[in-house]
Amino acid sequence: MKSTWHTLRFWHLDRTTCEVDTETIPVSFARDWSSLRQSVAQWGVLTPVIVRRAGDKWQLVSGKGRWLASAAPCIPALEVSCSEREALEIYLNDNLARGFNTVECARLLHRLHHQFAVPLAELRSDYAPLLGMTEGMRPLSDHMAILELPPAILTSLASGQMTLRNALILLDFTGEEAATLTALSQHFRWSAATEREAFTLIWEIMHRDQMTLAMLLASPPFHELCAGSSERTENKHAKQAGELFWQSLKRCKNPSSARAEALFNETVAASHCPSFVTISAPPFFEKDLWRVDFQFRDAATFDKAVAYLCELAQQGNVEKLLQTVENRRK
Repeated sequence: MKSTWHTLRFWHLDRTTCEVDTETIPVSFARDWSSLRQSVAQWGVLTPVIVRRAGDKWQLVSGKGRWLASAAPCIPALEVSCSEREALEIYLNDNLARGFNTVECARLLHRLHHQFAVPLAELRSDYAPLLGMTEGMRPLSDHMAILELPPAILTSLASGQMTLRNALILLDFTGEEAATLTALSQHFRWSAATEREAFTLIWEIMHRDQMTLAMLLASPPFHELCAGSSERTENKHAKQAGELFWQSLKRCKNPSSARAEALFNETVAASHCPSFVTISAPPFFEKDLWRVDFQFRDAATFDKAVAYLCELAQQGNVEKLLQTVENRRK
């Protein structure tokens, strides 16, 4: 796009007499202005805001943070003559050093594409590199898609509490369900990887059993684990509940693995496994193997461990443990 904008003047804009629209051009979202407020309180506004005439009022083009941070009746300003598309371009380039969060990138791309009809190919070649986005059309469509999510989730995205990849999963849920899942994740202190897997498992269970999220969370054991999610809980206890919730999801999604796990544990218990020997299967039988660990301080303990394992084989319990893998597949 050939630019035709130009600067008209520098002066001090009187905020008490001028009507200024601060929302139309800037796409800032859930930004922390606290450090800027401290700077402006100490030094004043050192860099002029940029404004343009829009009918009988002024329109803020760039400098929203400085505008909000300043309490002075007059603020240094640059008046520019430009179209609304050019105003958005000025805003974009004026804030490149500051950078844009995920939601701000999405809002910029959405406005350029839907309001100003910028083709996706041009967004990919000219704008995505400026915003630090990876190559390809998919990142463009993914960013614009998240704007359909509720404000609470967009706030989590903008602050970095949630990844773009995880937010995209929430598009398969209703807005209310997506907000509920976001609140649960924050309460349980899930990592990004656990959050992603939990969201996916929940969707798969709901789809398989033709149930809503409310129905799933009202069923045991999820109801008990979610009972304190609306209350302030210590970090340690919340993380423990979150781990139990995630494990319960895995069992609910793969009931055959849960049955195999129970049979495995029963077989080990029936063999009178000594305390210094541990026989375990991988969580939810995700791998076809099981593991034996034992600790010893002397030769006698070592001999006892070996004797127990030999007895385990002689009694046919090794075959029973291996059979649990077959049971899982049935």
